[in-house]
Amino acid sequence: MLDQTKEVRLRKSLNATVLNMVFTDDEIELIRADKVNGLTYRQLVEKWKMSGKGQAHYIVNHKYQTKK
Repeated sequence: MLDQTKEVRLRKSLNATVLNMVFTDDEIELIRADKVNGLTYRQLVEKWKMSGKGQAHYIVNHKYQTKK
């Protein structure tokens, strides 16, 4: 059904979204550490200047891979 390998699809999707990526891999780890240390999503949004709580939730709970 899929005509491209997972690696090719991932590479193409990262190339397409690299301009939209705001945080580096190191920053993602710091954001996740802040959440573990008790910050709320609203506090994460304010601290890291995110667009909203949905972005904070996605970063904390999903695989967020960057090339930065």
